[in-house]
Amino acid sequence: MAWRERWYRQPLPFVTDGVVIHQSPQRVGRDWQPGQGSWSAAWKHQPAEVSSEVLSVDFNVGRTGKIAVVLNLQPVQLEDKTVRRVNLGLQRCWKQWDVIAGDQVTLSLAGLSIPRLERVIWRVAQRDYPPPPQDDAFNPLSCLHFSAGCRAQFLSRLSWLSHKSVLDIAGMQRRSWQRLLDGGSISHLFSWLALTPEQIAQAQGISTVRARQIWHRFNLTR
Repeated sequence: MAWRERWYRQPLPFVTDGVVIHQSPQRVGRDWQPGQGSWSAAWKHQPAEVSSEVLSVDFNVGRTGKIAVVLNLQPVQLEDKTVRRVNLGLQRCWKQWDVIAGDQVTLSLAGLSIPRLERVIWRVAQRDYPPPPQDDAFNPLSCLHFSAGCRAQFLSRLSWLSHKSVLDIAGMQRRSWQRLLDGGSISHLFSWLALTPEQIAQAQGISTVRARQIWHRFNLTR
C-alpha cells in the first residue's frame, strides 16, 4: 500500500481543483441512475484570491456592437498567471458592481485560467464614473466605415476578418490593423484591398519587408 500513502500524503505532480471520493466496491454500470450519486462525493478546493487596484475602466465594442466593460488593474500574480485586466461583461454588470478607478478589488481564477472579479473590498470616496457609450449606439450593421466614434467596433471587425474561419489573413493581428488605422490607410471595411506595399509601409512600426508580406497576404484573400 506504499503507493496509496505516496499519492495521499505527498505533493502531487499536477494541478487539481478538488477531491472526489468513491464508495468501494463501486456499483456496476447497470445500477447507475441519473441524479443518484450517493456512492460518491466531491469537494472543490477554495480558489486562490488576490487583491489589486483598479487603474481604469475601458468599454470595448465588439464586432456585432456589444459593449463589454474591462477593468485595467495593477498587475498581480495569481497562481501561475499575471493578471492585468478582468472582463465584467455588459454595462449593467458594471453598474451592479459599482467599481471605478482607485477601487480595490479581490480576484480569483475561474476554471484555473480566467480572471474573475469576486468582490469590491474598498471604494474611493470621490466617485468619478467614466462616461459609457450609449447602449443603442452600436449594432451588427454599424461602423462599416471608419470614424473616431466607430474606432473600437471597426477595429474588432478588421480583427475578425483575420480569423482562419473567415479570410485567414495570417500574421494580421489586432495590433497590425491598429497601425494601419493610425496611419490613415483604411477608411472602410475592405479598403485595405486597394493598398500598395508603399502605402502599408507608411504606417508606423511596419517595415518595408513586413509591408510586402502584408500586401501579399491581402492579395491571397481575393
